[in-house]
Order: sequence, then structure tokens, then C-alpha cells
Amino acid sequence: MRHQVPDLLDMAKRRGASSSQLLSGTRLFEADCHKPQYRIDAAAWLKLVANCQQLPSPELPFLTASALLQNPYLALCQLVNSARDLRQALAQLLYFRQQLAPYLYVQLQSGAYSTRIELRPGIGLGAQQRFIAEIWLSLLLQLIRHQLGSTAGTVIYLRELATKTAAAEHTFWQTEVRYQQACDGIEIANSLWRQPFSGCDVAAFQNARRICRQQQRLLPKRPGVLEFAGRVLRRALPQLLSPEQLAAAMALTPSALKRLLAQHHTSYSQLLDEVRNQLAVSLLTQHELSNKQLAERLGYSDEHNFRRAFKRWTGLIPSLFKV
Repeated sequence: MRHQVPDLLDMAKRRGASSSQLLSGTRLFEADCHKPQYRIDAAAWLKLVANCQQLPSPELPFLTASALLQNPYLALCQLVNSARDLRQALAQLLYFRQQLAPYLYVQLQSGAYSTRIELRPGIGLGAQQRFIAEIWLSLLLQLIRHQLGSTAGTVIYLRELATKTAAAEHTFWQTEVRYQQACDGIEIANSLWRQPFSGCDVAAFQNARRICRQQQRLLPKRPGVLEFAGRVLRRALPQLLSPEQLAAAMALTPSALKRLLAQHHTSYSQLLDEVRNQLAVSLLTQHELSNKQLAERLGYSDEHNFRRAFKRWTGLIPSLFKV
């Protein structure tokens, strides 16, 4: 992962930070960060973000997103800016996401009137997750505003409470923001997906996609630990894999899996609970299922246990959530 680093460093330095302050503890050298094929690992990226979070500049993730979207040297941003519409732009952004945000993965929840893009951590992001999500959400909103002229029909969802960055979020996003949600994400009215982009350019799109494909070959293909483990657990449902079975599927010993999940700020039980939560919301959003059917699909022994778990996840019983 390299693309965000130069723009983040430049934005932070414009807000008064020094290179030594920003790169402290990352083992990075600024000159290397600007090399075209240079990649930094997750630990260095998270330390850099943590250093940026210490600055008295709550607007930093929003300005970084703007710089990324306008950077003429980033093929992926050229690609989404020259797309036909939001549907095509998002498809490319998700396909090539390793080039811009390898530590997040996306799940789509489609409804009758809107589609929610949920940002999930592929690795344990800890306290840096809010900052990283703000960059991605800002990039999506600015793309919509730039190409369609308005962010009407969008809603931002954030996992955490409103913090000192709330004022900056409302100022830069200019749309409704809801806090204490199940995950970070953005909801977009279905009417916006097919509206033509003002910057549509077929030749530029094809050229940028060719470059992105070349760059994609240089990146690792394996998903993040949490994304991979979550996929394994979700595919197995309604069967509940034991920690030993999950470890075997990931070619790990049970003790190694336990240590690895702890390094990513989670545990087997927390991960399984999150997977069931995600699937329950997806099923309720897209299908008409009874509580009994949902409980069976998620591997619960009875409806009561499912309803109790769902209320813990969302604060609502399933019937009210569907309304």
C-alpha cells in the first residue's frame, strides 16, 4: 500500500507537522514513500495514521481524500473520475481496492430504494479505523458531489459516537451523519447509481484501467486476516465451525489462530458474532424471512436466542428492523 501516503504526508505538513514527527516509529523514509512501486506494510501505515491523529487537524482525512481524488498520477482515481456513472466507478474502485485501501473490504446491502456500502476492516485497525474510514467515505462523497453536483440522497454511517471530528465531518460531507451504527458506511439512493457522470471519458477510462491492471499484478492476492476468517465462517453457516476447524481452514494451529486474532483486536467468538450480525442484516434487508428461518440460517438453536442476539446487535427486534 503506497498511494495514500504521499498525499497524507503533504496534507499533514501543510497543517504544521514535520516529517520527523509524522514518520516517527514507522521506519519509513519520506523519499521512499514517493517511489512509484514502493509499498509499506500495515504496521507502518497504522503508525503513520496514529501520528496524524495526534495533530490538532480534524479536517485532515477529508483533505487527504480530496487530494487523492484530484491526483493526476493515481490511475485508480483517474479511472473512477472518467467512469460512465457511479455504478461503474464503484465496481472499479472495489475491484482495484488493494491499490488504495488494502486494509478495508466492502459489503453491499441492496434495498428497494437505496444501497448501503459497508466498510469492514480486513485486519485489526484499532483506534485508526475511524480516520481510515473517513478518508474512504470522503472520497466517495466528493466523487458523487463532483460528478453529480450534489450529495443529496446519501447518508453516512459511523460506528463510534460523535467526537471532536464531528464538526469537520458535517462541514466537509454536507450530508446526514448517523453515529453509533453497526459499521462505517454510506447509503446511496438507487436513483443516483445510473446518473451519467459529468467527467465521463471512454478513452481516459480504458487507459486508466489498463494501468490499474498492470499495477494489480504487483500486489498480494491474499485478503486480510479478518476478511479471510470471516469468509470461512460465513460460508460454513448454518454450521458453526469450532475454533479448531477455523484454524485448520486457515492452515494454522488453534493456538496460532488465537494469537493472530488477538493481534487484530478480536477473538473467535467476537468474529463469529460479527459474521452472524452482518448476515442477519443482509438477509433481513433483501429477503422476507421469518425469525425461525433466520435463526436456522444463522445456526441458532431457536428463535429466542436469535431475537436476543439481534436486539443486542441493533437495539431492535427483527420485525421492527424490517419496517
